[in-house]
Amino acid sequence: MMKVFSARPGIRRWTLAFLLFTLQALTVGNWAVGQSGASSPEKNGSGQTADSVPAATINGFTITKSQVLRELRESNSGREEANPLILAGALRHLVRKQVVLAELQAGPSAMGPSELTMEMGKIGARLAETGSSLEEHLAQTAATRAGFENELRWRTAWQRHLDSIIDDESVASYFELHHTDFDGTQVNVDQILWICPSGTDGDDRKKIMALAVEVHQKLASGELEWNIAVETYSMSPLARQPEANNSRWIGRRGPMPQPFSDAAFALQPGETSVPVETAIGIHIIRCIEVKPGNRKLSEVVTDIRRAMAEEIFDRIANESLPKAKIDYSGLVPYLDGDGKLVEPAKLGKSGGKPK
Repeated sequence: MMKVFSARPGIRRWTLAFLLFTLQALTVGNWAVGQSGASSPEKNGSGQTADSVPAATINGFTITKSQVLRELRESNSGREEANPLILAGALRHLVRKQVVLAELQAGPSAMGPSELTMEMGKIGARLAETGSSLEEHLAQTAATRAGFENELRWRTAWQRHLDSIIDDESVASYFELHHTDFDGTQVNVDQILWICPSGTDGDDRKKIMALAVEVHQKLASGELEWNIAVETYSMSPLARQPEANNSRWIGRRGPMPQPFSDAAFALQPGETSVPVETAIGIHIIRCIEVKPGNRKLSEVVTDIRRAMAEEIFDRIANESLPKAKIDYSGLVPYLDGDGKLVEPAKLGKSGGKPK
């Protein structure tokens, strides 16, 4: 079985210093609500704090609205977004993360109860030396002990899992198989774009996808020429400009959304993709030219390891989700079983559950 590298090279065990750093990040920095430092917990119209508002329950563990906001800040350069689709995406990631943790806790990577107690004791003792305590830090930011312990289990189990299946040889093999993803290769692409705002109804989106499929079939059969299709259907601003060059160079990891890049880099010059759905809308992509990159393995090891870790995470999550018991409260925006956005205002008093 091919082994995979550690997402954090050189770290082979948890140290007290790292655990204290984690504590500071969770309770003093990233977990704070509002500005840096201690702040008042966010409240909703009923006087509940965000940490007491449930967002979802996975196998008995509750994710709160506060945790969703913290996840959003950590993944969004410290900013919180009111966009319901973005909030739903953050909740989706936390749900998948909890499902992966449940799978890891059932295997050799698990952090056992006695180990957790011992590490929590170390943290408490170290904080006591500074005249503080874990409870005081958690209270200052409206975080919970259960949430902190859960995060400690996650970081421990996840790192152990990666360490157990990753090595330098697998990194080199992965680079050889996917070198265009990392060596700086660029692709010049054109597109037909149907813009679908975040609030687009599911039925409307299906109609747009059906039209995109029809256009793709006509392109494939030669019934429709590419330039005419762009002029007729594309909602891209560039397509509306006289004699505009609608093409652009893109890298494997930006600036376009990942599904777009995945499709674009799978094409050879002259080939056209099937319709691709992203948060922007629905795209048909045409590859015009490929410019090979020249970055070497030693220059991209961190990027490769991150990609491999993401791949491992997604594989475990996708395999484990069907076995998980997941209930959404409906008090925080979420994505249902069909990937459709469900917002609190549309749920009424009954809340909501995934399909």
